[in-house]
Amino acid sequence: AFDAGAEAVEITSNSDFWQEILTECVKRNLNIGVGSIKNKGLAQEAISLGAKFLVSPGFFEETITVANKNEIPILPGVFTDPNFNT
Repeated sequence: AFDAGAEAVEITSNSDFWQEILTECVKRNLNIGVGSIKNKGLAQEAISLGAKFLVSPGFFEETITVANKNEIPILPGVFTDPNFNT
């Protein structure tokens, strides 16, 4: 995707070998984020491996807290107001 001109790419945490792919992209200084982040542990792992941003398939307060604490952008997958209720 980067070779085709993408400036940012998301790899989902439920993909095979996502940690290795993330690590390789970080070594190349590419703008890569990790998606399907549903809990604190996954958020912390992705950040520790060098993710530039996180994406979650809903509003998961603990993932947002971890991202904010580490000053990493997070994009929660929500589309209506009720999704913001915790």
